[in-house]
Amino acid sequence: MPSPSTTHRSRELRRHMPPAEKAVWWHLRSPLFKPYQFRRQAPAGPYFADFISHRMSLVIEIDGDTHTAENDARRDAWFTARGYETLRIPNSDVYDCIDGVMETILARLRYIEQTKCLPRATPPQPSP
Repeated sequence: MPSPSTTHRSRELRRHMPPAEKAVWWHLRSPLFKPYQFRRQAPAGPYFADFISHRMSLVIEIDGDTHTAENDARRDAWFTARGYETLRIPNSDVYDCIDGVMETILARLRYIEQTKCLPRATPPQPSP
């Protein structure tokens, strides 16, 4: 359970979301994305994920000008070590083509769904 300070910080981040994140959140709340159960500004260890679907083990980060490659790599490694994939989307893509961004997210979700459901391949066994 998150600490009271973590809960407070998460609420503050939700209240003051940048416009690009608000646009993506608006779409993630649509019926098309409802089965994936996204949460916004969700605490995860020492980080807050812009958007996270625990069901799909997917983190979506909307990257603005303040992101640095070193910090992003450390954060991505933390999520990867816990079985999550991080999908990074530049702010400019959201502003330039929100429909394309949402199609990319949906395609990734569908790919994850398909690969999660596939049984592991086993080599054929010789008959006795």
